[in-house]
Amino acid sequence: MTRFSRLLTVAAVAVALAMSMGVMGAVAAQDSSNETAINASEIDQSIDSQTHIMDWSFSDGQFRVEFYAEEATQVSIAESGDFEEGSGEFAYYMRRLPAGESVETFRVVHDDGGAALSFATPLAQQEQRGAYISTGQRAEDPFRHFGGTSGLFSGIAMTVALAALGAFIVIRQEESGVVEA
Repeated sequence: MTRFSRLLTVAAVAVALAMSMGVMGAVAAQDSSNETAINASEIDQSIDSQTHIMDWSFSDGQFRVEFYAEEATQVSIAESGDFEEGSGEFAYYMRRLPAGESVETFRVVHDDGGAALSFATPLAQQEQRGAYISTGQRAEDPFRHFGGTSGLFSGIAMTVALAALGAFIVIRQEESGVVEA
């Protein structure tokens, strides 16, 4: 086996190894980006001095909220968040909460990057306050079409490595000076 053949074999193995590492990195990046359910467990967010949000979760465009009320009360729930300029619609609910613990579900109209609900009761209006829960903004990976950030950078690294290998091979094969075609 000539020196050139050995070099070419080593380069092919290196390229195959780099490609497999890029694919594994892209798969690992995908696993974390598919998370849709958000849970903020063990919170105690006061709506007013007698009504509290004890726990909440968000999945598939729907909030599940656990309330605790010292007395039965009426609660108003409105979808809130960062709306675009212009007009549109949002979800609005009125629910009667019994004394003690209760669980309610609320579907949102807008679930494109984040969702939030605001809560108020008659006592909250007297106390001039309210509460909200929010999933926050979920920014999408701008490199998702290239296998995520790791996939893009491993692709760039492979391209640079192959270009360097090609240049090395051409320089090694050249005799001194320029050869006419």
